[in-house]
Amino acid sequence: MSKIRNRKKKKLRPGDMLASGMNYFWLILVGLITVIPFLYVISMSFTSETALGTIGVKLIPAEWSLEAYQYLFQNARDLVRAYGVTIFVTAAGTFLGTMLAIFFAYPLSKKQLPGRNGIMLYILFSMMFSGGLIPFYLVVRGIGLGNTIWALILPSCWSSWNMILIRNFFQSIPDSLEESAKLDGANDIQILFCIIIPLSKAIIATIALYFAVGFWNSWYNALLFIDDRKLQPLMLFLKNIMETKNVGASLIGSSSANQIPASEALRMATVVVCTLPILCVYPFVQKYFVKGVMVGSVKG
Repeated sequence: MSKIRNRKKKKLRPGDMLASGMNYFWLILVGLITVIPFLYVISMSFTSETALGTIGVKLIPAEWSLEAYQYLFQNARDLVRAYGVTIFVTAAGTFLGTMLAIFFAYPLSKKQLPGRNGIMLYILFSMMFSGGLIPFYLVVRGIGLGNTIWALILPSCWSSWNMILIRNFFQSIPDSLEESAKLDGANDIQILFCIIIPLSKAIIATIALYFAVGFWNSWYNALLFIDDRKLQPLMLFLKNIMETKNVGASLIGSSSANQIPASEALRMATVVVCTLPILCVYPFVQKYFVKGVMVGSVKG
């Protein structure tokens, strides 16, 4: 108790205080650089057409208006459809990608696996070199995934980096747990689902977050393989909106639309609507994210 009290009473040296102050300064600076552009996007989406034309963009809207959001939700059938596609792709892709990483990582975490080093070398080689865009396009089209929703899911389900993170975590779990389970008659599948996975919630949540963010933000595969507008995901829809001059007409498919809000406000409102869900999910998995990355990178 006396040692604890002495530590509490111990004052920081000037050098330590300066280092802490510099750390706080840089963290606040990076936070502001990250947050301020997004605040400007939100502000523009809530600014009226008149204020945007006369005053411009301010951190706090000069004249508040909900016209952009009202118009967006009243007319954006394609936006709702793109949301449905993205939610399905994110849910299915995250589940399949996470399970695939687990099923590869578990056997590769065992030193007694024959050919383990050769398999890992092959996986590491694939991280440094790829076949290129044209072979990738030809393979996906050749196996019949073109213009199907599975073209947005299956090619992105595998991640060597995520698999290696899970493998490193599995290697940190004591072998005695598996040995005692085998003495009780459990097989490898039972050990994986009843012991290993429950002990690996942190790293699995981390990998699931990686996959979820990747699938939610993905648009390039859709640009390559999707021709049907009904199968376009949210981010490709957002890309098309950002590149369209008449945003309101693009949303409702008509060039004769009346009472269309300012194009920039409507664009920014679309950005906010597309980005908000994934921002709301992150705080709930943040603790698993930090813990999973730290623990999964300790042992190689």
